[in-house]
Amino acid sequence: SWKGKSTICMAFGLKDAGKDEKIFAVDHHKGSKEHGNVYTYPEFRKNIRKFSVSKYVAPMLMKSETAARLWAKKKRPIRLLWIDGSHEYKDVKKDFLVWNPFVVEGGVIAFHDSLEGGPKIVVDKYIFGSDKFSGVRVVNSITYATKKNCSPFDKFRKSTARASKEAITVAWSVKKIFA
Repeated sequence: SWKGKSTICMAFGLKDAGKDEKIFAVDHHKGSKEHGNVYTYPEFRKNIRKFSVSKYVAPMLMKSETAARLWAKKKRPIRLLWIDGSHEYKDVKKDFLVWNPFVVEGGVIAFHDSLEGGPKIVVDKYIFGSDKFSGVRVVNSITYATKKNCSPFDKFRKSTARASKEAITVAWSVKKIFA
């Protein structure tokens, strides 16, 4: 998450729920095509401390695919996968493909900024276009789904959610044009 914003929100969720768990925040913090060449780790750490959520956050200061290789060695399951890195299609696809195998059945995959660009293409192809996810929902610019095999009813709901997402995308685009 950019400078810890989403990480902090998720950490507050753990704190409020009384959970003694960790958020593994994977980011090389070296910027992107979208943000340019910036090093954001000091500001990330400052924000994590400022909001007193350090005990809930385990930074993994590395590229996503490197972190996934290390994760595989520990064989840790994931119950919530939040994908919010580069918006380039190849990067979002890579994040999904390297981390999806660790998400347990009944776990949730969520994509931020999923109404356009790379995240939208990945969500359309790998979430809406798959029988491995159900309960697909779109909230603002976030698309999330539960990992499992879909029933025929789930497939119908998924097609309805896709139509809703297209309507939201149109409204989002119009809003950006006239903002």
